[in-house]
Amino acid sequence: MWMGRIAQFRWTIRNGLWSRILALKFSTNRDLDVTRCIKDPRKLEAVPVAQLFPRIAIQHVLVGERTPLDEQHPVVRHRIRRFFSRLFMFLNRLFPPTVEGLPPIDANPQMALAQAYTDRHRRAVRKAAKRHGQLPKEVLEFPVLPQELKGSPDLGTLAVQGPFAGYIRKVMNQDSFEWDLRHLTEYHPRAGLYRLGMRVQFQLDPMGKRLTPTKIESALGLSYPNDANWALASRLALCALSTHTSLIRHWNWVHLIGGETLSIVTRNVLPTDHPFCRLLWPHIFGAQASNRLGMESQVVPGGDFESVFSYAHEEMYRLMDDSVGGFDAKAWDPQGYAAKRGVLHAGFDQPTEGNLAALFDVMLRHTARYLALYYDSDADVRADRAMCEWVDALDKALSNGLPVTSGSLTLASLARLAACCLYLGTVQHELVGSSLWNYQVWTNVMPVQVARDGSREPVDVYQRLLNMNFMLSTPRAPLMADLTAVVLSEPANPERSAQAVAAFAAFRQELEGLQRAMEGEPWMPWKLYPKSLEVNMNA
Repeated sequence: MWMGRIAQFRWTIRNGLWSRILALKFSTNRDLDVTRCIKDPRKLEAVPVAQLFPRIAIQHVLVGERTPLDEQHPVVRHRIRRFFSRLFMFLNRLFPPTVEGLPPIDANPQMALAQAYTDRHRRAVRKAAKRHGQLPKEVLEFPVLPQELKGSPDLGTLAVQGPFAGYIRKVMNQDSFEWDLRHLTEYHPRAGLYRLGMRVQFQLDPMGKRLTPTKIESALGLSYPNDANWALASRLALCALSTHTSLIRHWNWVHLIGGETLSIVTRNVLPTDHPFCRLLWPHIFGAQASNRLGMESQVVPGGDFESVFSYAHEEMYRLMDDSVGGFDAKAWDPQGYAAKRGVLHAGFDQPTEGNLAALFDVMLRHTARYLALYYDSDADVRADRAMCEWVDALDKALSNGLPVTSGSLTLASLARLAACCLYLGTVQHELVGSSLWNYQVWTNVMPVQVARDGSREPVDVYQRLLNMNFMLSTPRAPLMADLTAVVLSEPANPERSAQAVAAFAAFRQELEGLQRAMEGEPWMPWKLYPKSLEVNMNA
């Protein structure tokens, strides 16, 4: 009894401290100037994470060995951010936002959420909205429970709608489809938690044009829809998806292997005055500085990831290292990735794929329109030595390479590759990052860890989960901002410069048109709206 009261007292103090810190960070964040293309002239070496962060034993994921000088501008702001990052690391080790011996969250998920999402969060949203000239609801709204998570989770809908849509794939030489994360069985969770390896098999209902789950393979063995343990098997499957999305698809594949590598190669190969560098710059700027802050708050021992999910940091680092081989740059092209997974035009409705394709198409039209100003033919593209070197360097640096090389490069394939790079830092990052706000907090159906004794998450774990997702929604430079200042000024060819400005303006107008069209449809928590997208994953 006394131990419980002491733990509760310690939690009250620590939660008050950390909620103030997070509210301050959320409400005071300023947009970066992503159009200021003044590149640090020094080459940026790619080194193992463990070399830059000795406490993070990840050997096979490479990151930039320093923060480029241009990402340290303005200097005062950068130094303040670095100071507070170090302060947060110190406080996290001295007064972590977790306390042993706390009770589980309320059995009512709405009550658990109401207790975790406090007035301090709401005030931070209002302050951030005022700073950015927006309404609070445009910055962040209270989490909405998706229809497919009400009652028993609708796995068939979750397979095609929302942040997990990229997992569904056709089973080779069969008429069925699957989620397959059986490799997670190899990783040991903390004591008292279930292992997360799982496979869910789906059958196509051709009349309803939907997928229906038929069996789940998990730590429970094989489970079928009428089995008594089907609900628990479903929770294990969703826990595996939630964990893999946050740790691997979001952080490892989008931020580190994707975003970090794209930034390093672009910096090292393309001159500042190269038109392709200008096209990508708003969407890659800030990668090294931002990822460094994320590593120091989320990936370090005792950070968000270890505290929230099932794995102690040693196993988490092993998982991240082992997942390098699973990276696939085709995920940057929604239609190409759907085709690879065997689900393009597969006979069932896929709302998220349609949403992603509409956004990608706007980006593809933008890159094609812009690049046509600088290249007249495929031969012109292949004659650009810097462009070919960039493609080959990126192909070499990315695990499993690119779907195109300099030898097969055309104007159309370059435009598509450029659109993929834009999509990575905007749409894909939103899909596997910020969009989890409306999904991960409903741990009654989608837990972040599953205890063998059936107990719910302790209140400190749930609070840290909510705070982690809250910070993912920090307002940043919007994709629909005016990016025309990044255009290369060519005194010798002012007409082309003006056309490039017009191309960027047309991109913004097309995004606005798509936004209006989507606003004419019912709002859904799974939809990604142009207005909610950030210009990159860092700003």
